[in-house]
Amino acid sequence: MPYDLGALRRTEFPWADETTYLDHASIGPIPERTRRALDDFNTRRTRPHLLRHEDLFGAFDLAP
Repeated sequence: MPYDLGALRRTEFPWADETTYLDHASIGPIPERTRRALDDFNTRRTRPHLLRHEDLFGAFDLAP
């Protein structure tokens, strides 16, 4: 099954058809799925009493 790079670009970087972005080492655009995950976490972070241990330290717990 071929990989549809155009569809991925339209989904993850919807603004890319409107502009040319030249990435540089200190900052770059993030995919839409990453932005949504960050928005979700920051919304939950406004109510820290609802954050679970896994929300804050899950990646550390999985590290070897």
